[in-house]
Amino acid sequence: DLYPYAVAFFQDRLCFGATRDQPMSVWLSHTGNYRNFDLMQVNHHSGESLLFGLAAMQYEEVRHLFADAKLLAFTGASSWGLIGSQGSALDFDSVDIRREDSVGASHVPPVKVEDSILFVRTKGTGVRALKLEGDKYLGQDVSAHSQHLFLGETVTADLLTYTKAIEDWTFAEDP
Repeated sequence: DLYPYAVAFFQDRLCFGATRDQPMSVWLSHTGNYRNFDLMQVNHHSGESLLFGLAAMQYEEVRHLFADAKLLAFTGASSWGLIGSQGSALDFDSVDIRREDSVGASHVPPVKVEDSILFVRTKGTGVRALKLEGDKYLGQDVSAHSQHLFLGETVTADLLTYTKAIEDWTFAEDP
């Protein structure tokens, strides 16, 4: 299956994350040409298409891509920030990929509220915020004081039992 699970626009590129055959990969189009994903084998040029995988210590399927100060890749196990070296634009010779938070995201898409990016934790029992501090995103549990709002049904799947509380959400700055 060649269809991506995650999509975002970042630095004038169309970005795709995860396919069934390459769940830990991220593709970026040619700069300014959203249909060009042709990869150069030699004679690299600035702004060309990129393909790379997350160098994780475990299986981490990309679930969401989110464009902010960095291109954020949310997986089931952690959050990754992608940017060019020393804050420059992403390019074939300038890629800096770092784990930003070691808490994974569920399949509910993240939302930006003011200066924080909110996402539902992997097991769906709480909400976490990523906030940019300097050049790093810091994660914080924003539902610790309101656990009573996140009590849901108990689900057993793949020999795991967990509580499923948040299945979808939306945000409007002006209701």
